[in-house]
Amino acid sequence: MFRRWRPKRHYDCWVRPRDWVIIAIILVAVGAGIVWSTLRVLPRQVALPVPTQNLKLGDCIQEWWGEDVLPPRVKRARCDDPHFGEVFAVLTVPETQDYPGEEALSRFGENCSHKLFDYAPDLPDGPVFRVAVGYPRADAWANGQRSVVCAAISKGERWSSIRA
Repeated sequence: MFRRWRPKRHYDCWVRPRDWVIIAIILVAVGAGIVWSTLRVLPRQVALPVPTQNLKLGDCIQEWWGEDVLPPRVKRARCDDPHFGEVFAVLTVPETQDYPGEEALSRFGENCSHKLFDYAPDLPDGPVFRVAVGYPRADAWANGQRSVVCAAISKGERWSSIRA
């Protein structure tokens, strides 16, 4: 019979509703990319210093350290981020009441070099590693710290564990 008359849609602007949907999808994708990259990249760049005695086996050290003794505080990093060192052993000093002194602790730290190849038997070719030792200071000893931290330090920046 009779068809009902419907007005034909007419768009006054140059953008159709379908185009608005495409623009919205693009904006959401770009926004998600920005949020993801911020959450992924920003934590890598912000490494807060931690006490050397709080380092654990497998932790990586962000900064290059040119000495054989680690500083009291270092910046811990993820091992897949740029770093210069990796903790390969944490030794426990035999229990004594009095602080044995830095010289005795550094002699005890000489045991670290024997542990490097136990931790990374297939040490990769490339940069030469030095062993740096972090031992407790007198105030940390008084608070019960007895750990000697052994780290392999490289002159070149690394992006993976020495075990990999």
